[in-house]
Amino acid sequence: MNAFIEQIKEKAKSRFLRDAAHLQIGATIQLIAGVGASVVIVRSFGVIGFGAYSEGLNLYALIYFLGNVGMFQMTVARVSEAVGRKDPKGAARALGVFFRVYSTIAIILMCAGFFGGPLLAKLLKHPVETGIWASILCISGPLMAPFYMVQTALQGTRRMRLLARMENYKEILRAYVTVVGALTFGGPLGAILGEVATSLIAVGLAYFIYRQAHDEPGIELPALREIWRLSKNLTWQEFTDEVRSGMTISVQKNFAALLPQIVPRALLGYFASEKEVGFLSLALNLMAKPMQGLTGISRTLMPTLGALRGAGEHEQLRKLIIKVMLLSGIMMTAGTGAAAIALHWLIPIVYGPQNLPVLDLLPWLWVSMSIAGFAVGAEAFFIIVNKIWVAIRISVSALILTSGPGIYCIYRWHAPGAAMFVMLMYLSAAANVAYIFYYFSQNRKPAVAPGAA
Repeated sequence: MNAFIEQIKEKAKSRFLRDAAHLQIGATIQLIAGVGASVVIVRSFGVIGFGAYSEGLNLYALIYFLGNVGMFQMTVARVSEAVGRKDPKGAARALGVFFRVYSTIAIILMCAGFFGGPLLAKLLKHPVETGIWASILCISGPLMAPFYMVQTALQGTRRMRLLARMENYKEILRAYVTVVGALTFGGPLGAILGEVATSLIAVGLAYFIYRQAHDEPGIELPALREIWRLSKNLTWQEFTDEVRSGMTISVQKNFAALLPQIVPRALLGYFASEKEVGFLSLALNLMAKPMQGLTGISRTLMPTLGALRGAGEHEQLRKLIIKVMLLSGIMMTAGTGAAAIALHWLIPIVYGPQNLPVLDLLPWLWVSMSIAGFAVGAEAFFIIVNKIWVAIRISVSALILTSGPGIYCIYRWHAPGAAMFVMLMYLSAAANVAYIFYYFSQNRKPAVAPGAA
């Protein structure tokens, strides 16, 4: 027993576990806030109102999906590698590049979204007001640029305690403001306006937290004015080079994370009613909650792998990523299985008996989330070893192979068919995991730095 206790104490000293614990506690707080907000909206406006609100958010996500250039992941990798090389100037430049590229693209997408939101809603046969709501939400993109820059700085330098605190405050504010907005305006429009208001508040929050982080001892953080100077000095040629470097990461991330969430819902809105979209959105939101139990691990993994790669510790990199994938897969399979069982009692009590059709979707989503659990860390792996194009080929092949059966399933069975399509789309995650084990079986070492030319 004493030996076991000593082993636990030794593991508690691990910085990786401490960092993951900070983010995980934060993710749990954010989970509670998000679930609370969804319960209030569903109870106040019914599943149809929640479905309309979800469609507005989904259209906004689709607009920004089209312009995501992968700067988040690439910047965290670059900052963490600079930390491993003890190169503070490299970290400062990476943050300046991020701010310039992201804010520029966000402004372009905001302008496009003002006109494109209603057109996209019409194309997908959604109500026109959901397209207008998506246009309103596009204001959040540029507003959130400073917040996201601070996020990448804190994550890349592994200041996870402050990162978790900042995200907790923002998510609690978001839940409160969206609920107040929905109740004040008497519908989903108020919740949409609450989302935009939260983005504005987040700018001040990010500034306050960054000043705290800058004054902390340890890894040096550049002054905000230095990041601003570097972002302004970025030439057009450098800008386009950075966009090209990030695009490959963006394409893979969108295939792996966003498409399984966005495409089935969008097609379901085309073939079925808002009520069916509400059932799928509610089921996806609830079954994805256990994945937030792995948030601390997955977000700590990228900067840790980057630092290991920067320091040349390739064997430690291999051991860590394989251990994380196996552990997260087992945890996710068990966690989503338990959630699916518990939801048979919770949905009629918490969300009301009118939402019982959600239960028919749970078995398919359990398989989907279990596969996703084993793929935790796959994104970080492909970025760090510079094999993003391999992941893209896997994802494109999976999309081509599953689109026909998936569309048929939605046309034939509506919401249950959309849940089947989600499961089919997650098969690419299983192929990614298989490739990672193959890669390490060849005893290869990481190639050039992510995003390097």
